[in-house]
Parts: sequence; C-alpha cells; structure tokens
Amino acid sequence: MKNRRTLVIISAFILVAFSIVACNKNSTPTNAMQTYWYAMKNKDVNAWKSIFTKERRERYEKNAKAQNKPLDDLYKEDLDYDYPLISRMPDKLETRNETISSDGNSATLEVKNPKNESWVTASFVKEDDGWKLVDSGLTL
Repeated sequence: MKNRRTLVIISAFILVAFSIVACNKNSTPTNAMQTYWYAMKNKDVNAWKSIFTKERRERYEKNAKAQNKPLDDLYKEDLDYDYPLISRMPDKLETRNETISSDGNSATLEVKNPKNESWVTASFVKEDDGWKLVDSGLTL
C-alpha cells in the first residue's frame, strides 16, 4: 500500500513538472511582450534574455567579447538604463490586436505606451522556443 502511494505521488510530481516545462512563458506574442515588460520592471536578466531573437543574443555576445565584459553585465546595463522611469510605470502593459501572420512565423501586437498613452506596434518572430521580440515599438 505504501509503495503504491509513493508511486502515485512520484507520478503526479512528474506530470506537474512536464506541465510546467510545456507552458512556455513566451507561448504567444502577448505573453512575450509581458515577459519583456516584467523583465524590465524587475531587472530580471534571464527573462530579458528569453525574449530576444537568436540574432540579437549573438549581437550581445559579440559586443561582450569586444568590450571584454561578462555577457550578463551588458544585459544588466540595458535593464538599468531605463529602470528609474519604468519602475514608476504600471506592472503590466495594456495590449490589443495580436495578429499572427498566415505562415505563423511572425506577429504584431498593439501596445499602449505607458509614458504617453499612445498605441504602438510591437513586432515578433517565432523561434524554436517561442515568440521573440523584434521591436517593442516603445519609446520611453
């Protein structure tokens, strides 16, 4: 009886773990945009890196090598730059009109700029591990 209960608990744990892994935080352009904003508001380097395209991450790596700096230091500098302004803004961005291209590889999303209340268009591409931000459209 005890072995069976242990097996059930272990099985349940494994299922929960797989569910968490399967729920990619950048599974939609809207989620990717909210991840971008969360990363900026919380200075979360890992979340910040997760929304960048492979090409943009490679550019960061190249710049880090050229400047002889740790890669995460460059990401932190970016996050620190706008933080005084962003820290006073809403925790979540208002979005609307998510549009995914017919081939499913690119998307746009309207985002309300919290600085001036204007609607701007963010653009995304789909890569292997989810939607990646090409341009936020935000000018802060």
